[in-house]
Amino acid sequence: MSSFSVRKFERSDFEHTAKLAKLVYGHGPLTDPAYLEWKYSGNPSLPSILAVAESQGEIIGFNALLPVLVKVENTVALCAIASDTMVHPEFRRQGVFLAMQKYLTSKAENISMTYSSGARLRQPTAIGTVKHFQWRVVGPVFVLERFLSPGTAMKQLWVYPQLNSTNLFKYLKSLAGVGAITLLGSLTQAVARGLKEDERKEQGIQVTEMKPLVFGAEFDNLWEEVKDSFRIAVVRNKEYLNWRFSNPTATYKGFRADQDGCLRGYCILSYTAKGNLKTALVADVLATEPGIAATLVDECARYAKRDQAHILKLCKTEQLQDFIGSLGLVRSAKDYHFARLDNSHIPESLAFDITNWYLTFSDRDSM
Repeated sequence: MSSFSVRKFERSDFEHTAKLAKLVYGHGPLTDPAYLEWKYSGNPSLPSILAVAESQGEIIGFNALLPVLVKVENTVALCAIASDTMVHPEFRRQGVFLAMQKYLTSKAENISMTYSSGARLRQPTAIGTVKHFQWRVVGPVFVLERFLSPGTAMKQLWVYPQLNSTNLFKYLKSLAGVGAITLLGSLTQAVARGLKEDERKEQGIQVTEMKPLVFGAEFDNLWEEVKDSFRIAVVRNKEYLNWRFSNPTATYKGFRADQDGCLRGYCILSYTAKGNLKTALVADVLATEPGIAATLVDECARYAKRDQAHILKLCKTEQLQDFIGSLGLVRSAKDYHFARLDNSHIPESLAFDITNWYLTFSDRDSM
């Protein structure tokens, strides 16, 4: 067993951490020092809590807590997302990860709750953090998807496991249920979505692309208007949004809905790619009414289709529940959300009930 020590992360460690990420993951945003600096130095909530493991002057481990302000009932709590972790292949199973976790825990006295979302785990209790640090599973987070290019998707069923025939069948069946299959054209086009064009005009709602993607004071007003709809949700004010969607390794498209000169909602779109498969992700959506949220999601789908994406994915939220069928969405995956209460007066019955949480892809540290 090789010896190592754990210490506080220094600003000069970004380059070395990116090199470790390249060794561990091969590619991805963590291999870019600019991404690490944006994520862990630009965060407006509080300085990130970071740890590195070192052996003979070489960084062989990295672990992070990403502070966020979270609206919990009528208060705002300082919480943290359990974020990136990596260990050099030659130092695994030697207690490096657990040592870094203990260090982070000792430095997180002001954190009320730590949580993480998005790990595709059929048995989440197998995670070391659950076993050793009293994590608890909050509940499942369902991912919805809509096939934007079914013909292309069918050709790639055998190449990409994400496009399994069961989900495609469910998709076609769901569209058939609302009378939305056309025999000519693109094979499938949903006709009932969000607010129809005539309803939008009647209500004076305009959906436009955000150019540039900048969040002004009106987004603070929107958050104040809608925040009481949620029991637990990350504070989505302009400060947070301007940081969250300035990731230097990602490309975002934003859409906003306005009514009589007032902001009524927004939706953020991003992309991932695997080979020839292009997936559009609804990174975040927030609106004053369910119909407006659905309209924004549909606008993202239309844009993504024009941009030659094959699939649209988003997290299932209560606000969109009544529009799943009309938006042509089907459930494609079940992720897990888990949390731990730290020095907190947050009731367990509140924190560990998934129905109390408002979660989108933007609440995952990897987005």
